[in-house]
Amino acid sequence: MNKKREAEFQKLRRDLEESTLQHEATAAALRKKQADSVAELGEQIDNLQRVKQKLEKEKSEYKMEIDDLSSNMENVAKAKVSGVSIS
Repeated sequence: MNKKREAEFQKLRRDLEESTLQHEATAAALRKKQADSVAELGEQIDNLQRVKQKLEKEKSEYKMEIDDLSSNMENVAKAKVSGVSIS
């Protein structure tokens, strides 16, 4: 009877060790997957920040161009009102 319990105890111990190893392997795989995801998201953030900076620069350039065109239109309108010919 004692040998039977000892054998059962050893079997349970082996099962527990195998289960622990499997869980550790699963945890390691999940940590790696998370690290890869974090790295990929970091790259996406960097790319989006570069695109945002580029778009903000273009927006600023377009705003300056619009301001210049508005100023030119005002000058043309004033010149027409005063009767000066602009060529």
